Amino acid sequence: NDAGRLPSKALGLELCVRNQLVRFYDPANSEYLPTLGEAQARAETAEQQAETAKQQVETAKQRAETAEQRAEIAEHRVEAAEQRAEAERSKTAAALARVAALEAELSAKHGAG
Repeated sequence: NDAGRLPSKALGLELCVRNQLVRFYDPANSEYLPTLGEAQARAETAEQQAETAKQQVETAKQRAETAEQRAEIAEHRVEAAEQRAEAERSKTAAALARVAALEAELSAKHGAG
């Protein structure tokens, strides 16, 4: 027991004067218990940290939603591009068939003429 500390067996703490304040000292943890002001400041800091974390989570959720929306837009663009490509293939096949028909017709006319 340091000089000037009064032990309380009931509390398991020691009472002392520190910086002109009566303080409780916890010998088991080798630390002073926080004053009301210190405890309030710690609580306020913890609340601010919790609010910051909450905002970070909200921001992350919004970013995830945005990314998901962008992915959906990209999927729609891919589908549209695939449909356009298929339409172009069909047009090309139809054009090639028409060319072949015209060549056959020309051949038939020249061969018959």
